[in-house]
Amino acid sequence: MPVNFNIDSLNVYSAQIDNFSKTQLVNSEINTRRKLIDPLLELLGWDFSRTEVILEYPIKIGSRTINVDFALSTNGKPSVFIEAKSFNTSLTEDYSDQIISYCRVEGVRWAGLTNGRQLKIFDTRRGRREKDSLICEIDLKSLSYYLTEFSILHRDSISSNETESIVNKLMNRKKAILKVRESKNELISSYSTILSKLLGDYEDTLIENISNQLASRTIELFENQSGFIRVEPPKLDKKGAVTGKEKKDWNDRLYWTKPEIKDIALDLKSKIIAEIRNIEHQISGRDYIFSKGKRNPRSLFAVLMLRKKWVAVRIRYDPAITRDLLNLVGNKSYHWFFKGNGQEREMKIKSVAEIEEAIKLIKKSYELAE
Repeated sequence: MPVNFNIDSLNVYSAQIDNFSKTQLVNSEINTRRKLIDPLLELLGWDFSRTEVILEYPIKIGSRTINVDFALSTNGKPSVFIEAKSFNTSLTEDYSDQIISYCRVEGVRWAGLTNGRQLKIFDTRRGRREKDSLICEIDLKSLSYYLTEFSILHRDSISSNETESIVNKLMNRKKAILKVRESKNELISSYSTILSKLLGDYEDTLIENISNQLASRTIELFENQSGFIRVEPPKLDKKGAVTGKEKKDWNDRLYWTKPEIKDIALDLKSKIIAEIRNIEHQISGRDYIFSKGKRNPRSLFAVLMLRKKWVAVRIRYDPAITRDLLNLVGNKSYHWFFKGNGQEREMKIKSVAEIEEAIKLIKKSYELAE
């Protein structure tokens, strides 16, 4: 049976994350655990007053004894290991590989790695490294978008063995998405054939161009409607860098950009979704776009673009009514994404401290959209 989460409780937790991010405790692991990770596990149905939650669970690795932050037990034995990090710590592959190795030593299948704002979930039977074992990565500030993924580690799912069924469902979605992506040329050909039959002797170049766009849009819709968060790593060149082709995709650029910039991008995206109501948002190639209503150049109000050292944000900007207190907005006016009210300007967001002011400017941009 699917887990029924209380949406109000999830929203309260999102607010807790936001409040904690504004404190001086973001570099403290112990405070992150008490303020965010303990409540997170309670949302997942684990009861700290019972012996099913074991803190600092000891395991032997060679001659050393290592303590796992949380062991979640069913039927008297650990079923899940959770490793906690401070709020400002990036969840790197090294940390992932570490908790996976702990699980494999103890024969524990499921693992979680979290800093209170992101959660990585692993099936350690799938391999020894993150790239093999990672099932999903959840943005905890937007839990309502990840209910299926979040239910993987719920106590009811673990104790009823429903977790494996959920994971298999997600993996099947992943395979389907990959198959659709790999079939893009077939989609283009099919659309071209259909349009040619409908239009007869028409401009071949125009039909080819439209068919290409239809194929790309079909793949994008399939990914968005599937509700599955992509987890497979991008392709790398011989030097270990993401290839140019892979960098055309938003998800792959999250791997390519600096870890701290990835975190800023995800935090900014989540904050826009949480604070601006009744909007459309989705991946569009290498960008993440937000619109006031049905997606069109007049309704767009924000576009997130990942750079190596910053997050570029295109917004609508009216110098007469918009106050840019931190001088985030550049002077150059663009003519790429938007039509209608306001100039198209770009912000460069390089630190968490700039997010709050960026959100204010994005809200002004929203007001200018039609």
